[in-house]
Amino acid sequence: QKRSTDALFGNKKIYLEQQKKKHDEKVKGFTSKGFRRLGKLSMRDIFVLGVALYWGEGFKKDSLVGLGTSDPVAAKFFIFWLEKCFNVNKKDLITRVTINSEYEDKISIIEKYWSKVLRINIQQFSKPFFQNAKWKKEYENKDQYYGVVRIRVRKSINLLREIKGAIEA
Repeated sequence: QKRSTDALFGNKKIYLEQQKKKHDEKVKGFTSKGFRRLGKLSMRDIFVLGVALYWGEGFKKDSLVGLGTSDPVAAKFFIFWLEKCFNVNKKDLITRVTINSEYEDKISIIEKYWSKVLRINIQQFSKPFFQNAKWKKEYENKDQYYGVVRIRVRKSINLLREIKGAIEA
């Protein structure tokens, strides 16, 4: 009876734990290999990487430099790139969170999350945007849903032109 109702009964649980451990070790090995292959990045490498990120994810039709992402690592790298390659001060950044309207009651938690991750003052967040969906989106990891953060640079039309020039190059 227990075996037919509990998918993790007996040896199956042990087997799945072993498979997860093998998988985690394999991923860790590939991560280490990636670090070894890349080595230390030069400022040129960082510049090119940032240009590629902007080409893929940046705002190109706006009049301000900006990027929208749900990936905290990409968002942090974007800010790092702006600081190191263009001397942009974090105080010149404006951030905005876009989330599914189903999570409107969690907006303060989500904004605090992005503020902490990006090390940006919560006062630099503009009014959030709530995306209305015709269907109710059910996220697998509700506790880990933080929407999309949009990061913009104030008064950055010339910087935008410079980045677009690098993309063209």
